[in-house]
Amino acid sequence: MSKEAQRKDVEEEREQFGRYLSNVVEQIVKKDSPLSISRAVLPYEELKEALYEMDPKQISERAQSKDLESCPICLEDFQSCTEAVYTGCGHAFHGSCLACHIRLPTSNNSKVRNCPMCRASEKDMAPVGHDGAILEFLLILWDAIQNAERMHARFVRIVNSRMEHIKELEAKLWSIEKVVGTRRHKALNGQIRVVLHMIQAAQLLVEANSAGFRRILTKFQQRAMDDVSPEFFRRKIAACHFTRDFEPGGRLQSLRDELLHLDIKANRYLCVPTTATARWEN
Repeated sequence: MSKEAQRKDVEEEREQFGRYLSNVVEQIVKKDSPLSISRAVLPYEELKEALYEMDPKQISERAQSKDLESCPICLEDFQSCTEAVYTGCGHAFHGSCLACHIRLPTSNNSKVRNCPMCRASEKDMAPVGHDGAILEFLLILWDAIQNAERMHARFVRIVNSRMEHIKELEAKLWSIEKVVGTRRHKALNGQIRVVLHMIQAAQLLVEANSAGFRRILTKFQQRAMDDVSPEFFRRKIAACHFTRDFEPGGRLQSLRDELLHLDIKANRYLCVPTTATARWEN
């Protein structure tokens, strides 16, 4: 199979994974606004294409250079010139620092980005060639993390809303002294099943994306000979809610535990797919 065919295969699988999760959520969330989950699935092939646009010759030459001292944005020393991205106006920054400068909102919410050193326009500042490929890779990665975080926030809002309704139903159910009929139990079980499926869908997305983030950052670190930018993005991913919420004691992990311990045997309704349908090629 050719590389182009493999790329199309993986891209189609990414879309299928996004559609699968979207369908799961749409089936169980009737009243909430539609979730376009495909946008939150890591664009792995797009990142790989940017990765292979980097120039191995320039990487090798920069590895032997000792000209640079420190990044003007973070003021940390360059351990190697391979960590630097040169702008079109001739200044050198850590790739992750430059990506932050371009993507983070300004105090006046302006979309205009100038060079931090000479105030050159964004067009004149834009790197080209090898440096442009590095910055493009880091910006795609930044956007992918933000998309995953925004989608996760929507999951959490919907889950919290449903949890409030469940607690109201449970309070009414157990406030009745006599044993009630199965209809009330089934209504409560149905609501719990919806939330458990929502949490499961969110976890599938997080697991698939996390595996992709780890793999693509390792590839970038090996190819670009840059330890600073991958470490920055690893810390950024670790600090995101979509990562922390499924750790022990995390918000969604705690909510799931709470649901499974309700005295209505809700765990028999939990359906856990064996594997995620997303995969990341070499």
